Amino acid sequence: MPPIIAQTIDRMLAHHEPYPMFVMTRTYDVLKTNTAATRVLGGMLLDPSAIGDPPNLMRALFDGRLARAFVVDWERTARQLTRDQFSNGSYSTTSTSLGGSVR
Repeated sequence: MPPIIAQTIDRMLAHHEPYPMFVMTRTYDVLKTNTAATRVLGGMLLDPSAIGDPPNLMRALFDGRLARAFVVDWERTARQLTRDQFSNGSYSTTSTSLGGSVR
């Protein structure tokens, strides 16, 4: 990543405090966070050791060891998220491999 882009992202993350901000790939891999996002994510994981590297927010929502327990009406939310993944063209190896890694 060009240094000017990295510096701009770092400034955006800092200025967004105290609100959480995540920088992610199109497949929801977390590249960077600000301090608030780190706190929020850390507080919503039942087993932080299961998050993986890089952390993936979609996997965190579907994995019962991670953030799934914190999602209100999880079944409806999961249906909507998967429907959106396929309908908006962001179908990816990450979204198709969730079934094999989710517990």
